[in-house]
Amino acid sequence: MTKPTKPQLAVLRKMRDGWELSLNAGISRSFTFAWLRQAAESVSVKCLILRALEAKGLIERGTYEFPTRYYVLTPKGREAANA
Repeated sequence: MTKPTKPQLAVLRKMRDGWELSLNAGISRSFTFAWLRQAAESVSVKCLILRALEAKGLIERGTYEFPTRYYVLTPKGREAANA
């Protein structure tokens, strides 16, 4: 496994700190977007970052409430965030 990039690591650390990572999969790819949210604050996340984290096994799909999918840290993701 390759190490997470700085932007990927920033997402992992926010998730470790309680932020929720979500992906809205709209009707077509042009309406797909991802974000991190905590309370009333939200930050946009590039879908490529989310997909890379999932491919590396650092996050996994959690609950799904159409059209939004929520992600959680894997043990490897938590370890990377704490490094």
